[in-house]
Amino acid sequence: MFSFGRRAIDLAVLFLAVYALAVVPLGRRTGLEHLRAIFRTQAARDAGRELGHAAERLGRRLLGESEPITPRGKPGAPSIPHRPTSNAVVTPAAFAGPDASVVTP
Repeated sequence: MFSFGRRAIDLAVLFLAVYALAVVPLGRRTGLEHLRAIFRTQAARDAGRELGHAAERLGRRLLGESEPITPRGKPGAPSIPHRPTSNAVVTPAAFAGPDASVVTP
């Protein structure tokens, strides 16, 4: 009996959450409309397509089918531009005294 009551409460909470997602406005749109707008972006479509390809490769591996291995190179790190260091920071004037941010109690 306890299990049935708990399941009923869980289903009621789930129903209220889905109802709120579909009906309660969050700004100009409901939560469901926000989700639809997010998933319609190009980045989301690309991510879904790549996820589908990964799932296909995993399925082939699990079923033992061979797949062509495409060589992937080491990802290139962007080069950091070399800038000469400035000696203005280490001049004796920089050590002349305390700056205005030092507060003495």
